[in-house]
Amino acid sequence: MCCVLQCLCAVAVVVSVEVYRMALRAALYWHNSPLLYNYAEIVVSATGAVINLVAIFILEFVSNVFQWLHCVNSLWLLINLGTFAT
Repeated sequence: MCCVLQCLCAVAVVVSVEVYRMALRAALYWHNSPLLYNYAEIVVSATGAVINLVAIFILEFVSNVFQWLHCVNSLWLLINLGTFAT
């Protein structure tokens, strides 16, 4: 269940970043400023990469929290099963 949720979150991040990049590219090309028009691809690529990096850090942190909770839950079960066995 946890792996499915992580995969769905990763796909959602990829799709949302691509939608963001398309919207930002359209907004930057819509302006009549030559400076924005010339550097639009660099701005779009850089901000998209930063958003991807932040999303990777967040997903890794959430994955570590889920792994920690799984270990705590397993330890709790072992302790309780040990007390019931005696």
